[in-house]
This record gives sequence, structure tokens and C-alpha cells, in this order.
Amino acid sequence: MIEFTLKEFFDMLLLTIATGFIFSDLFNIRTISYTGYVVKNNKNSFLLAIYSIVPGIILHELFHKFTAVFFGAQAYFNTSYFFLIFAIILKLVGSPFLFLAPAYVSIKGNLPPISYSLIAFMGPFANFLLYLIADFILKSKSKLFSKLKENNTNFIILNATKRINFFLFWFNLIPLPGFDGSKVLYGILQTLGF
Repeated sequence: MIEFTLKEFFDMLLLTIATGFIFSDLFNIRTISYTGYVVKNNKNSFLLAIYSIVPGIILHELFHKFTAVFFGAQAYFNTSYFFLIFAIILKLVGSPFLFLAPAYVSIKGNLPPISYSLIAFMGPFANFLLYLIADFILKSKSKLFSKLKENNTNFIILNATKRINFFLFWFNLIPLPGFDGSKVLYGILQTLGF
């Protein structure tokens, strides 16, 4: 049975608020006013960042957690406070590059290497599913989805969700230490006896 602790819920809430703040500028529409000043005129940019980015991050980690629990391990969602604070500092100093590794799942249990590979793969797979869903809705000709897309806010969220999750899927599968891709590869190689 999948259980959540109060700390996990607190971490998800903290991650949501911080991510909305960190990426809100991505959803600001910048125009030059008649005085020559740049005007940021999207009052919903904080919420747009939350709706577009947070589901991909949280579902990524929850797919790790659910898969680990399925294999009989204990798994806990954690926010990486260090990386969250680091990303907030980068935003506050106006860095053009924002790096965010805001969460991870700690796993307790003794599982075979192939199980760890599958657990690692399921996070990026969650991002791939979100990409497919957003892409399907954006390309769909059905009346239901057409009405949904007529709203500019929905279109922005769907388009951002599609792009961000496509990036997260491939980025997390890079086989470098610390990335899910290395854990997938390592578990497969161990299973094959290498």
C-alpha cells in the first residue's frame, strides 16, 4: 500500500511554490512601454509556471516512488532544499541559466538490479506520458479538446507542458552519474553480468 508522510506533503507544497517563483518569468509577456521600459504584463505567470512545470517534476518522482513500492521497497518523496535554494538564488541574481534538481525519492530495501533500473526509468517515463498527453490534446481535432485549446491560458499550459516534459524525458535519460539514465544502464549491465 502506498502511504505518504506529512513531510512528503510539505515537501511537495514547498517545491510547488518555489518552482512557481523560480520559473514565473518564463511566462511573462514582455513589451516595451511608450517610455522605453520593459513591462511584464502577465499577472498569472506564477500559476502558469506551477501548472506547466510542477506536474512533470512531482509525477516524475511519484512514478519512482510507486514503482519502488510495487517491488516491495519503502520509498519517500523528498525535496532537495539545497538545490531549491540554489535555483532561487540563481533567479534572484538574474542568471540566464536556471538549474533545478528539486526532488528525489529515497528508497529503502534490497532489490535486484533490474528493479532499480525499472524504478529509475519510470520517472522519465512519467515525463514522456505527460508529453504524449499534451501533444495529443494539441493535435486533436475533437470538439472537446478544440474548446479547451481556444482558451489562450490552456494553450500556453499545454504547449509548455509538452516542451518541458519532452526535455525532462531525454535529459533524465542521459547516462551520467546522478541521472536516471545511469541508474537504468547500471542496473541492466549488472543484470547481464557486466
